[in-house]
Amino acid sequence: MTEEMMDKDINVNTQSGSAAEELKLPDLSVNDIVFYTISMLVEQAWVKMGLRANPATNEITKDLDEARLAIDSVSALINVVQEKQEQNVKNELNNLVSTLQMNFVNQSAKE
Repeated sequence: MTEEMMDKDINVNTQSGSAAEELKLPDLSVNDIVFYTISMLVEQAWVKMGLRANPATNEITKDLDEARLAIDSVSALINVVQEKQEQNVKNELNNLVSTLQMNFVNQSAKE
């Protein structure tokens, strides 16, 4: 899913003197988009907790306010989509949130 999105071209068309961007994206379901968003937020949570290097800078920095926002957002999105998931997926999602929250508490204690 992620590679498909990255491989698509962005075309800029000019209509009536204004530029309109036409994104050629794969036909994704809303569920796919939510899971893609969750994965991006999870990565940001690890980066903002200072547990992974920022891919843009290759530096490790800590911003716990941003980490908390990412974790809370992941939790909220998971609550929305988990109703339609099989039990094993629900368990994995809940474990993911718990792991992020436990690491957040550990990183907060170090401050």
